[in-house]
Formats: sequence, structure tokens, C-alpha cells
Amino acid sequence: MFAAACGDDDGAGTPDAGRTDGGAGVDAGGAIDGGGAIDGGASDAGEGELDAGLDDAGEDDAGADDAGADAAAIDAGSTPDSGAVRTPLLVQWCPTSGSTPAGAYRGTLASSLNEVTSSCTGGSAPGRDAAVRIELPAGATLTATYRHAGDGILSLVDSCPAIPTCLASGVSSSSGETLSWTNPGAAANPVYLLLDSDALDGPQTFELDLAITAP
Repeated sequence: MFAAACGDDDGAGTPDAGRTDGGAGVDAGGAIDGGGAIDGGASDAGEGELDAGLDDAGEDDAGADDAGADAAAIDAGSTPDSGAVRTPLLVQWCPTSGSTPAGAYRGTLASSLNEVTSSCTGGSAPGRDAAVRIELPAGATLTATYRHAGDGILSLVDSCPAIPTCLASGVSSSSGETLSWTNPGAAANPVYLLLDSDALDGPQTFELDLAITAP
């Protein structure tokens, strides 16, 4: 069940330099009903749908954070590091185009709001969050591992900000939150990874590993 809310913070997620990102999660029921849908209105989760006007994608200011500023905000020591060379990832809420390719990334949710207040599994997700958009080819498998400086929450959904269907939910392990999903369609399918956390304050840094396996 998903619910969404405006964050207390007036910061906004920033778009990825040169490309937008996507995000996503899982629901045993498959689809999110109106009562549990992402609600961008924040004040009334019962309305059950995300108001795209709440957090206009167009309001995300590409100039608000550049790659250098964002990278400088990331404290590598605050997040478990796999040792991989990582590309700074500038995230935003519900990017409408582009695709984040496979790779090893690092970033921060410090400028994001708390748009999603519960995960696909119905658990609480009170921290800041963002979405990463991925164009997944037909038959290809996406594997994502997410490590947050706090307790990370990872979900995969099929749309954003429209009412989504949960596709997969992250499973906690020693390496972080991990999920895997295969596109069963006959064409490329955009999916969205929702990067969330239960951290209300404190470090908002994260690492994200994306792998796409061809059929």
C-alpha cells in the first residue's frame, strides 16, 4: 500500500545530469488500490491517488544542484561502500523521460521530499525519497541493490506519478536492499525504482547498483 505526502522540507529533488532516472516496488496483490495509492496531496492519504500537480516535474530545477555540488554533499564514509568506482547520480521525483543505464552510482536524497509514506509491502517509509526511471528491454532482467546511510527501502513500480502497480519489493540482506524483476512484455517497458528510507533526519546518502541482463 502506497501513500504519499509533502515533505516538511521545501527542497526538491534534482534531475540527473544529462538524463533522468526512474524508480519502483512490489505488492503481493499486484496493484495498488485507491486507498493505498501514492498521494501527492500529502494531507489526505485516503484520497488514494498522487496529484501530479503537487510536485510538478517541471519544478525540479536542474540548476539547483550540479553534479559537483551533489557529489560534494555525499559523505562516502557514511554509507557502506562496495569499493566500486561510482558515478554521481542526481535524482528527482518521477522523471518523465530518459533511462538510467546499468552501473554503480552514489547520490543523496538530501534535497528530496517525502513523497511516499509507505512501501509496496505496507511498511512505513517516512524518509525522503526519489524515483529512478529505467527502460527495460523485453525479456530483460533488472537487478538493483540499494544501500542507504539509514535503513533503505527499495520498490519497483510500473508508473510514476500515476497510480502504480507494484512489480517487486526490496529484500534486506547484508549487502543492502535487493530486488530483481524480468520484463514479461514484448516491448521495452519503463519501470521506476523508488529509493526511500526510514531515516527522518541524519545522513541521506546512498549507493545504487543496477544490472540489466539480456534475455
